Parts: sequence; C-alpha cells; structure tokens
Amino acid sequence: MKALGTAASILFVTSLVIAVHAEAPSTWLVIGPKNLQDSIQALSDYRAQEGFAIEKREPPIRKALQSLKQPPAYILLLGDDTLAAPLAEGQLQGDRKTLYRWQATQPETYVSDTVFGDWDGDGIPEIPVGRLPGRSPTALARLATKIVAFEKAPTTEGALHIPVWAGNPAYGDTFHANMASNLLRQTLHREAPPWADLSVIMGNATDPLSGHPELQSSIFESHLARGGGLFTGLMGHGSVTGFYSMPYQGRWITYQSAQTTTYQHAKPSAPMVIFACDCGNFAHPQESLSEAFLHAPGGPVAVIAATTQSHPLPNYYSSVAWLQSVDEGSSRLGERWTETQREGHAMKDLLVEMFLKDVEGKLEAELNTPKIRQDHLFLYALLGDPATKLKRPYPLKATFTREGDRWTWSIPNPPSDATRLTVGHRVPPPPLKQRPAHLDREAAMTLFADSQKALRFTHRETRAPIHSWKGEAEAARGTLRITVVTPNSVYVATQDLSAASAASAAK
Repeated sequence: MKALGTAASILFVTSLVIAVHAEAPSTWLVIGPKNLQDSIQALSDYRAQEGFAIEKREPPIRKALQSLKQPPAYILLLGDDTLAAPLAEGQLQGDRKTLYRWQATQPETYVSDTVFGDWDGDGIPEIPVGRLPGRSPTALARLATKIVAFEKAPTTEGALHIPVWAGNPAYGDTFHANMASNLLRQTLHREAPPWADLSVIMGNATDPLSGHPELQSSIFESHLARGGGLFTGLMGHGSVTGFYSMPYQGRWITYQSAQTTTYQHAKPSAPMVIFACDCGNFAHPQESLSEAFLHAPGGPVAVIAATTQSHPLPNYYSSVAWLQSVDEGSSRLGERWTETQREGHAMKDLLVEMFLKDVEGKLEAELNTPKIRQDHLFLYALLGDPATKLKRPYPLKATFTREGDRWTWSIPNPPSDATRLTVGHRVPPPPLKQRPAHLDREAAMTLFADSQKALRFTHRETRAPIHSWKGEAEAARGTLRITVVTPNSVYVATQDLSAASAASAAK
C-alpha cells in the first residue's frame, strides 16, 4: 500500500506539473517601463494575433513575476542596463550573480537575465527570457518592427544554410589548433541537421577553410546580407565589442561592433548564437557586439551571447546540444535555447573534458567544473524576443527505395501549392589537406571556395513546374536531399545513402 500510495502521489504531482505547463504557453509576458511597453505595440499585437495572452508588468522584475498566478511561456524585458544608481529612465537591471573564476583577471560578478527563467528555483532555467535593450521608445519601436518583419517574411531555401565562423582557440601550437579545427568540423557534420548546407570560416591559418585572413570579415558579411540562413554561429574568443578570428601579421583579425553598420539597409537576418566571452554584455558602458548586431536593421533579429567570460568546456556541450535540437520541437528561439542549455548541462564526454578542462588555467588545485557549468546556465543572454520563430524548413514525407547504387524516391502527399522541386546530393566530406604556406590572396580564396563545396549539396535536378513527384538518383555514398518550395515555406527530406535497408521513409 505504501508503494501504491507513493506511485499515486508521483502521478498526482506529475499531472499537476503537466497541467501547469499546458496553460503556460499561452502567456507572453512583457516587463518594462510603461513608455517602452507602448513602443513595442506592433510586436504585442503580432503576438496576440498568434494566440498569446499578453501580460504586461512594470519593474521591478521580481515583483512583476510574483504577481503572476502561473508561469508564463516567455518573458521579454524592455530597457537598458547599467551599474549606475539610481536608475535612469529606460533602464531595467538584470540580476547580478557571483562568477566562479578560473583566472585572476576575471570579474567577480556578471549580469544575468536568464536567472528570472528559473521558476522553480532548482538552478536550471525553465522559461525563456529575452531582452530588447535600449533606453528610448524609438529604439525599441525599431526592434519591434524588425522582429515582426522577419517573422512575416516567407521561409526560403536560405533556411537550409548554416554559416559558421570558428575562431582560433589560441591554445598551444599549430597541432592544438588543428585538433580544435578538426573537432569543430566533425561536430558540425555529425550534429547539424542532415539537410543543412554549411559555410565555414576557420581561424586556423593551416586550414583551407581560413581563406585569406583579410577577407574573412567580408565573407562573413555576405552571409548576413543574404539573410544568415537558419541561424549564424560564431565560436571562438571574444570581448564586449568584438569577435576574434585569428592572429595575422602581428595582429588579430576581429569583427567589431562598428562594422555592423554594414547592415543598415538590408532585410533582417536570422538569429545568431555566439559561443565566446563577453559579446553579450548588455550592462557594459560600451555597446556590446550583440547589441550592435541587434540594432542594425539588417543584422540578426536576435543574438544569444555570454555576458562575461565563458569557459570552452560548457561552450562545447552547448554548441553540440544546439546543433542537435535546432531542428526539433518548437521553432521558437527561446524554447530551443532553453532546451539546449538543459541538454548541454547534462552532457559529459571524458575525452573532451581532458582536452578542454584546464586549457584556460585554474585558480585552485582542481578546477571546479560543476560550478563552471552551473554559471554557464545563467551567463548567456538572449537579446531579442524569445518567442521569435526560427525560419526552419518543414519535414517532407518521402519514400526512398534502393537497388544497388540506384535510388528511387517519391513524394506521396506533396504540398498543394508547391512551385519547385530540387534534388540535391552531398558526398561525405574528404579529409581536408593542410593549406600550403604563403598562398597569395587569389590562391587562398580559390582553395577556400573549393573546400566549401564539400560542405554543401550539389543540385542534380530541378523541376519548375513540377511534372512528377517521383524520380531516380544514382549514388553510392553521401546524402540525398529532396527540397520542395512553396510561396511561403520550404519542405525537405533526406536519405543517408549508406543505409543498409532496402527501403526507408523520411519523416
């Protein structure tokens, strides 16, 4: 009877938790000064049209949260942050948390908005929290308009693209740099969605994907100018105002806040995730790189980045979890990031820990990795609306049948408004050879372009109009991709050609 009673209690509690969370997704909570609430009316109206119940509260944040009867689905904070006191108009302070330090130069505290999403106080955030930084109603009104414009725009084939800029880790010698490059490349191929076209810039001078160092910024900018793909990823070293790629001729190739003026007249681009130190410090006296990107009209519609120094070990786990989850579950950015952090926090890889645990030093005889990983859950900030939708492709139901090296495919229930069908193929990437030293600019960029081809699908066939929903393709290795385009959406199915089964269905 005791065991039965315990089981019944567990079922009751579980049912209660499910009931609470079943109601929670309907609430989109805004906390900020009244004039800033009014300035984002366009975004509030758009979320209401989507079916959210709109709740608005004025600061302080803790008091606003305590006034709620149930947890919201999303929390959006409005306003700037500063260490100055008293607070001026248009300012809304995040929480200050103590940082577990592994270097003597690190600050003792960091700013966190994510902590407000830890509804049950267990040290792991459940509710996505975002912030629209800025002191003036005009600045926030522009951000609201930018977000709505992004979400209303149709999803195009650009959503199949993931650009990544990986900076030089600067740990040890060339051997260690090559190890880091190979680890990142393998992680991308293994964990990214199988349909993704990858574009990779490496901050390692011996890697063919480094191109010519002086052209890395312009390559990166061209990706954002085209919309940034599904998302744009940066991983490396950073500061409040810059992302660091690689050392070159006695200086570092960096991307600075001031360079975001490039995107003044472009359409809003996809969200950005920056796995680097300090780039998301919205409480710093200087405008952070994340804020500069966000406020640029053609920059990312949201940016996720650290508000202080982040450690490479939990950064690795979060980057893997992000790649694994970005194509699953809800398409809302905040939910995807919150789930990423939870999944990454639970990961453990002994080989990776051996390589990354102590690479940046330690102040104690033994680095306290649980404390580092606990901080990691709270030191990343989402600048933007956490309810923003990723422009993901929809899954396309397709049947693939194999006879030797020949594959027959069919789409049993195609979208009724389809306008184009494309068959693509990507071979498994070959091992990249070390880049020859002292290449001139033209030769370096030719090698860069050739190396990128292995990361992307080549088009085998395009049908527009679509005359048939069946076809054949011959290939022994790699991935087959079927893409269907409609006026507002993209659908995609893939098949691993190494699969041993005679027939399979892509979901």
